[in-house]
Amino acid sequence: MYYRIPVETLPEVRGCYIHTRKTVWTCSHHRNTLVFVREGCCIFNINEKIFNMSAGNILFIPAEQKYTRYPINNTDCKMVYLYFKTTSPIEVLEHTKIPDFLRRFDEEVADNIIAPSSDFQALEKDILISDYIDAADQADTIYDICKAIDAQFIVPQRYNSLYSSARMLELLSILGQISISDYHCNTLSSNVVYPLPLEKAIVYITKNYHQKITMNELSKYCNVSPQHLIRLFHTHMNSTPMQYINQNKISHAVEMLMTTDLSISEISYKLGFNDPGYFSRLFKKIQKRSPNEARNHIKNYDKNQDLEIK
Repeated sequence: MYYRIPVETLPEVRGCYIHTRKTVWTCSHHRNTLVFVREGCCIFNINEKIFNMSAGNILFIPAEQKYTRYPINNTDCKMVYLYFKTTSPIEVLEHTKIPDFLRRFDEEVADNIIAPSSDFQALEKDILISDYIDAADQADTIYDICKAIDAQFIVPQRYNSLYSSARMLELLSILGQISISDYHCNTLSSNVVYPLPLEKAIVYITKNYHQKITMNELSKYCNVSPQHLIRLFHTHMNSTPMQYINQNKISHAVEMLMTTDLSISEISYKLGFNDPGYFSRLFKKIQKRSPNEARNHIKNYDKNQDLEIK
C-alpha cells in the first residue's frame, strides 16, 4: 500500500522514542507513526496484514490505525518510533494512480530513480511512501537522523522544531526515494497486465476473504459468465477461481494462527467457512499439515530457519 505524504509545509515531529522491547503491544496513536527496527526482529499485525520486521525495516502507520506488535522467540527488538503530523491529510494512493503521480516528477529523476541517493529531494508538494520499506542499505543514515531528532526531545528547553521538521523531511525524502525505486523494480519485474474482469475478481477476493464467495456472485460482480471467468483464471493464474479463493483464505488462516489465540473453529468462521471440519481438511490439503500442527510449528519457529508456511 502506498501513501501520499503532503509536504507543502514541513512535517511537524510530535515525538521520538528509541527503546528495546520484547513484549506484545497493541496500540493506535492519534499521530502518524514511523517504526524503524534498528536491531533484532519482531512481527506487526495491521488490519490482519502481517509484517515480519528485521533490522533496517520501516513501517508507516497512519494516525488512528490500530496495530499489534509481537516478539519473535521472546527476543529483544530495538526500535525507533517517530510520531509526526502534516498540515494536509495523508491519503492512500491507489496502485492505478501511482503512474500519474510519478509523471509529475522530472524525467531525469524518473530515469535515474533506480539508483537511490541521499541527495534526493521531494519534488512539488508530495512524497510517495510505501507502508513497508526495506531500508537496510541506508539504515545507518536513517538511524543518525532518528538520533538527531531524538536528541531534540531529551532537553525540552533546547528543542528546535524547525530543525526536527527539516530532519523529518529529509527522512521522508529518503523513504520516498526507496519506495519509488521499489515500485519501479516491482513493475519492471512483473509487468503483467490482466484482463479487467480478472483484475476485478482478484480485488474482490482480496477484500472479501472473510466472507463466503460463490462463483455466481463473483462472475456477476465481474460482469462475465462463470465459464468465461474460469477460463481467465486458468489462462492467467493457472488455477480455478475457487482454488484462488481458498488459497487466499488459508493464507489469512496462517496469519491468524500466528498472531491470535483464536480456536480453529473461530478462525474458520471468521474466514467464511460454515464447517470447521471442512476448513481443517482444506487447510491440510494446501499447507500439508493440519491447523494445529501449523500453529505448533509457528510457535517453535526459529528466526534462523525458514518458516516453511506456504
